[in-house]
Amino acid sequence: MIGDYSCVCQYGWKGKNCSEDIDECQTDSNPCKHGKCSNLNGGYNCSCDSGWKGPNCTADINECENGSNHCVHGECININGSYICLCNSAWKGFNCSEDVDECLNISACSVHGKCANVQGAFNCSCNTGWVGTICDEDMDECSQHDVCLHGNCSNSPGSYKCLYRRGWSGITCEIDVNECEMKDLCKNGGTCINIDGDYSCLCPSGVVVVSTPCNNNGACSNIPRDFSCTCYSGWTGFKCDVDIDECIFSSPCNGNGVCSNSPGGYQCSCLSSWTGADCESDIDECNQKVCINNSTCTNTNGSYICDCLNGWKRQNCSEDINECAPNPCQHHGVCNNTQGGYDCICLNNWTGVNCSIDVDECERNDVCINGICQNYDGGYNCTCVSGWKGSNCSHGVDECTSMPCLNGAFVGTQMVSSTVHVLKDIRDAFAIVTSMNAKLTFISVIITVHV
Repeated sequence: MIGDYSCVCQYGWKGKNCSEDIDECQTDSNPCKHGKCSNLNGGYNCSCDSGWKGPNCTADINECENGSNHCVHGECININGSYICLCNSAWKGFNCSEDVDECLNISACSVHGKCANVQGAFNCSCNTGWVGTICDEDMDECSQHDVCLHGNCSNSPGSYKCLYRRGWSGITCEIDVNECEMKDLCKNGGTCINIDGDYSCLCPSGVVVVSTPCNNNGACSNIPRDFSCTCYSGWTGFKCDVDIDECIFSSPCNGNGVCSNSPGGYQCSCLSSWTGADCESDIDECNQKVCINNSTCTNTNGSYICDCLNGWKRQNCSEDINECAPNPCQHHGVCNNTQGGYDCICLNNWTGVNCSIDVDECERNDVCINGICQNYDGGYNCTCVSGWKGSNCSHGVDECTSMPCLNGAFVGTQMVSSTVHVLKDIRDAFAIVTSMNAKLTFISVIITVHV
């Protein structure tokens, strides 16, 4: 430059004499991509946001590496600038450190049990007559030995009943009936003696006991030169001494229970879903809320049907469907199974329920800093303007590496010592011209100084 000079400033400085600091934090292209910028004389400093590191806060911190325990009860998945936790069942919260109170779900235990929450699980305390993890299975008390001591057992949902034999009473037929408390049981002044399950009469002297030829309370009718017996229900034969096996001849339990013959009668042990003396009445299981997890119950004869919501299966809709097998998350998304559903953790370039929607990165302002952005499925491409390079066009091109200055001009790689020699030569030439009283035409030399 003739009659003047020019300074090529170091990074961070500007002005004619490079005396003005550049505030990098006020430029359009903030150098701290994921942090707060603080200006310094001749430079700047980045205070990175959580999850980022590096001079310009562009390097993601992998919180999941080196055995870190961010996810207390789950699996750690690293993402740009942060991490997410895939919590194990019964845990929640950002770091999977909060226990899920399953008892807040009214379907955790069936209506036949009480829910108690514990860390990482829950327990159901079943009411009498019910068993199972969630107390939804009827206990067959009749399968236990001697539940009815002197009677036949008939099971029912959540309970049972004992069908008495003559001479016994009580819930389990354990109480002997004292027949002697009945009046005039023993006729003609006889003395009643109670025995277990029966009684006997001690007749007074001189009283002859006339016995009927008809057994088992059969009614005797005298006929010429003979008699006839009208048998009580459950008995047959000339003298009513032959037991009728109702379980063979009449199928009294309607096909809905197991018939057990007994002297003079029978008992029905009903199958689940049936009740009544002859198992003739259908039990409406829907009144017992057998279908859990908000499913719909439809009663049928001898059974029921549960219409499960999406994400649940089995007869009572009690088992969660693992939607992650196979993985429904596209484009390498990570599937996290949840109770009655699932979540997809998408890679940075995809979004949507199943990671099927492309993220248009070009809608962001920090993608192609000094260039034109072109979006494509799963990514983007930057076409940088002249003088810029890098994946986001954020790095300036050093044109001086190609030696663009001609005719002996200096470039930024020359040392200060060379500048000192040039200045000395100019000063000597100026002194000679002045002594000759000549008109000086001074051509200044542009000196590039790089420290």
